[in-house]
Amino acid sequence: MNPSKLKLSVLFSVVAIMAVFFCVKVIRADTGSNGYGYAWSSNIGWIKLNDCDNVANDTTCTPAASYGINVMPVAPGTITGYAWSPNIGWITFNSSGCPTSGCTPGAYATWTGNSGATVHGWARACSVYASGCSGTLLDNGYLGGWDGYIALDSVTAGGSNGSWGLVINTDRTLTGYAWGSEVIGWIKGITTAVYNGPTVKIVPSPTRITSGASATLTVTATTIDGSGACSIANVAGLVMNQGSNNAWTGTVSVSPNQTTVYTVTCTHGSQNATASTIVYVTYFIAQGAQNGGQGSCSSNNIPQLAWDTDANSCSITKQGGATVYVDGSSKAYGAPPDSNGDGFYFAAINLPINGSSATYTLQCTDGSKPTLQTVVTACAQDYSLGATAISPTFSVPPGGDGKTMTATYNITITPQQGFVSPVALSVSSYPTTGTNAMPASTVFSFSQNPVTPNGATYTATTFTITVNTVDLKKSASYSPITIQGIGNGITRTAQVTANSTVKVKPVFKEF
Repeated sequence: MNPSKLKLSVLFSVVAIMAVFFCVKVIRADTGSNGYGYAWSSNIGWIKLNDCDNVANDTTCTPAASYGINVMPVAPGTITGYAWSPNIGWITFNSSGCPTSGCTPGAYATWTGNSGATVHGWARACSVYASGCSGTLLDNGYLGGWDGYIALDSVTAGGSNGSWGLVINTDRTLTGYAWGSEVIGWIKGITTAVYNGPTVKIVPSPTRITSGASATLTVTATTIDGSGACSIANVAGLVMNQGSNNAWTGTVSVSPNQTTVYTVTCTHGSQNATASTIVYVTYFIAQGAQNGGQGSCSSNNIPQLAWDTDANSCSITKQGGATVYVDGSSKAYGAPPDSNGDGFYFAAINLPINGSSATYTLQCTDGSKPTLQTVVTACAQDYSLGATAISPTFSVPPGGDGKTMTATYNITITPQQGFVSPVALSVSSYPTTGTNAMPASTVFSFSQNPVTPNGATYTATTFTITVNTVDLKKSASYSPITIQGIGNGITRTAQVTANSTVKVKPVFKEF
């Protein structure tokens, strides 16, 4: 093999290895880069000028990268940014010195109105640096002393004007040749161009929020028609502010209640550029039904804490207690609760019957590490006891002999959370002292005791107070009379008042 060819082959292998190693250290170009397409070198193959195939649409961009070259469309026409070669790694167009004394560092385009531009100056392969794309050079003696410089036109390389070079044409295509020494050889613009329309990028901060929190959407753009040229669908208030080098920036705050895609569109004349991003929402459900609904405790349901499937590494702890759930332990999946189709996971929190409320914390250690906290009310099986008057004033009962009088009430039992236990009724207290003390002849009775459920409901029970007529006092109010229910160890009470308006004396008559 020709020694020079052998040396060149070894050189390519070493440079390629360095490119893979050092590429992750490069500070990438800004997102407004307007150069795109591919150039070709017969020695090193394809060179890509932008991670986006269409710089007006970020869906054509490589998610894991953000690079490109940017050509200012007006004087001084500075060219900045990075291109990428799979064989020699990053190629920087940022100012990186000069290979000869007295030359002008960096790259730039000399524009002639709308007729296009000629390209001048230097690009440089980053593989010659010890780290990144600047600083200390490698000891590259074994590379034949290659300094990594790429001349973009003949004058830059020390030749006569117009002999060769890169040219931006009227239609903004980039054609012509650059020279990268014997290592890279001639570089030809194949499908390269400089985009003259708007570019746009949208970035949320943070990318994940908890339900009810806010995120800031930052929009960066180039070549747009002023401060109102960009808009985000369904979001108002975006105003763009112009900075240097044709760059525009605007921010707006959003508070989505579910994971949401935001799309921004910027205009320049009849040209549009779009970009999209996602704000993930980790939402929180307490005491909700298993379909993800929120609300108070419902029949045969127990408290639940739920989180979006976008979240991960979640745990639930009880204030003052131990962890009650960690990812990997028992959990259930909920159906998609929103139009985006995002599902959710939930874990049931078991509180003891008649238990007190407690504070639970849901922690998910994903992107923004949201911490969600809520007070969960005990949703155990329970019941309520109620009393309404039927005849609260003592009177002779139908069919009575006039020797006794009664007052009557309806007693209702309302089950909660599927309560179905029998409830035993009694009178736990009533007035026994004072001027309105209830007579010793008082008798309390219930039409049903204990009260048992009829399916999921309880039949109303009649509570009756019976007193000898001669013992009643005029204008007496007997209160409070407390009725007590005990069912499944749970005690509930209700109170009533009984009244008398006249003292009835026996009537004697001779025949």
